[in-house]
Amino acid sequence: DRERLLHSWGRVVARHPILRTRFLWRDLERPLQAVERELDLAQLIEFIDLRALAPEQQSEQLRSLLEEELKAGLQMDRAPLCRLRVVRHEHESYSIVRSFHHILTDDWCFSVMMMECLSFYRALESAEQLELPQPRPYRDYIAWLGRQDLAAAERFWRKELAGFSAATPLGIERAAQGPTAESVGDEYAVLSLETSSALRRLAERHSLTPN
Repeated sequence: DRERLLHSWGRVVARHPILRTRFLWRDLERPLQAVERELDLAQLIEFIDLRALAPEQQSEQLRSLLEEELKAGLQMDRAPLCRLRVVRHEHESYSIVRSFHHILTDDWCFSVMMMECLSFYRALESAEQLELPQPRPYRDYIAWLGRQDLAAAERFWRKELAGFSAATPLGIERAAQGPTAESVGDEYAVLSLETSSALRRLAERHSLTPN
């Protein structure tokens, strides 16, 4: 339901100032993070209907869409620095293409916001009132950063990194290449319960996420 989805994502954007953020730096003494009070819902989601195309044509069209998305990028001084595109394949089959700048959030946190959107959507579907706990303002984190002792932080990291004489190789050093839709993707694998549990324990033992 197009209107229901627009309303649901609009509530998420209203809850999280970071999603209404743009960054200003030209001709300024220091960069500024500006938060818009509200955004036009029409800017937040684009709906694309491919039902008139054959499956092979749909796949090609989606591939082209991803290529265009990579090339378009995001303008740092214009909010929002995220985009959602809902692509309709069949009557009840959709793809959601989501793009956001990493200066806003990471995929883990963005997924939390997508789950909030689905929660609002389901509540509207069943005519229920849903009020989620108000998130702590992002500006509190910015204020906390401003209170940090940078000299103490530098001393800490100099001690932690003592003895290192070169950057750690990541194993991906290579000449920069232009982005393509084929250069980034997901791999799916079905793991046994035993393997999943072992990976989770390994991650917890080293204070890492499973990813």
